[in-house]
Amino acid sequence: MSNQRSTSQDEDLLLQDFSRNVTTKSWILFSGNAAVVSAIPLWLFWRIHKMDFSSYFIHFIIGTVASTYFLNLAYQNMKFI
Repeated sequence: MSNQRSTSQDEDLLLQDFSRNVTTKSWILFSGNAAVVSAIPLWLFWRIHKMDFSSYFIHFIIGTVASTYFLNLAYQNMKFI
């Protein structure tokens, strides 16, 4: 009986590893990576192309937030690869 229960627990743990659910720790790591990758174009436009940050502030923020959101979704979908 205990062997049956142990096997069931092992199977549950294995299925949990391959589920589509993302742990809170993984979600935070994905979000942090997505935010860093999304913020790189801000530096490019601000420092390299000499664009005025204050006049394009809304565009930069909207673009960065949207990019972070979509990159986070992509990272979560690709967690198995």
